[in-house]
Amino acid sequence: VEGMVPTHQDYYAKVFDTPTYPLYWVAVDKKPVANEHYFNSHRVGFLDDPHSQTMFLQPHDWLQKHGIKLLPENSRFYSDIASLEEAFLSREIDVMSMSDTMIDLLGIKKAYRLLINDAVE
Repeated sequence: VEGMVPTHQDYYAKVFDTPTYPLYWVAVDKKPVANEHYFNSHRVGFLDDPHSQTMFLQPHDWLQKHGIKLLPENSRFYSDIASLEEAFLSREIDVMSMSDTMIDLLGIKKAYRLLINDAVE
């Protein structure tokens, strides 16, 4: 009888492996610190897209796991990635989530990082 009844693996087998990447909180002045005081004394930028892993879901999940409640006045939401990046580069915001690739593409020479997730899919 073994093998006759399908298991969840028969229905949910991995089709292919997707690459993963590390995701960080990034600042240009000094390394972000994993506490509420730090995040509520800096302006934090997010993409205004609740489906974005990199710039919304992962950062909010990290904040929740660390018990950090951002004050509304310290959270900034941007409708597109270009606006969010420009806000960071012009120092309208102090901290945002980024991958190493994004840091390189933006030409940020000195980026201080705090790990959010070492394997975002």
